[in-house]
Amino acid sequence: FGQPGVEAEAVRSDVLAALGPRARALSVRTWKEVLPDLAALFGMADAYDLILYFVMYFLAALGILNAQRMSALERRREFGVMLAIGVTPARLARLLLVETVTLTGVGAALGALWGGALATYHSIHPLDISGGRATQDGFSYLGLTLDYQVRFHFHWDMVVEPVLVIGLVGLLCGMWPAIRSARLDIVRAISGRT
Repeated sequence: FGQPGVEAEAVRSDVLAALGPRARALSVRTWKEVLPDLAALFGMADAYDLILYFVMYFLAALGILNAQRMSALERRREFGVMLAIGVTPARLARLLLVETVTLTGVGAALGALWGGALATYHSIHPLDISGGRATQDGFSYLGLTLDYQVRFHFHWDMVVEPVLVIGLVGLLCGMWPAIRSARLDIVRAISGRT
C-alpha cells in the first residue's frame, strides 16, 4: 500500500477488498477527500509545473534556434561551396537537421544523466530543508505534518519524456536554419555577399 506513485483510489479499493464484509461499518476515504484544500493546492502546483515546463522548453528552443542560426550564418561560404560541387539543397537541409538533432540529443542525454544522478542521490540522501531547525519533527500545513527531509523518487519517465520533447524541439528549431541554408544563392554565398 505504501509505495510511491500508487493512486489513492486503487489503495482504497484494495483496502475495501481486504476488509471484506467489515468494510460496511467503516468509512475508507482517500487523502483528497479528507484534505480537499491540500488536494486543490497540489492541483495548482501541477498547473504551475506545466507553466514552468513551457517556459523551460521555450527558452531551450530559443537557445537551440539561436545556436543553429548563428552556425548557419557563419558557414554560408561552406554551404555555398557544397551546393556548387553538387550537394543537393535537400541533402544540405538534411545534414543540418541531423547536426541539430545530434547536438540536441547529446545535450539532452547529458542533462538526463546529470538529473537522473542527482535524483537518485537525493532518493538515498534526502534533501534537508530544515534551515538549521533539525531538532524539530517537522511542520504542519493544512492539518498535515510534513518532514524537513525531502526524499526524491526517481522514475524513468522523468528522464525519457524531457529527452523526447527536447529532441522534437531541436528538430523543429533546426528546420528554419536548414531550409534557409538550402535556399542559398551559390554565387552570393561563396562571395560572402549574403
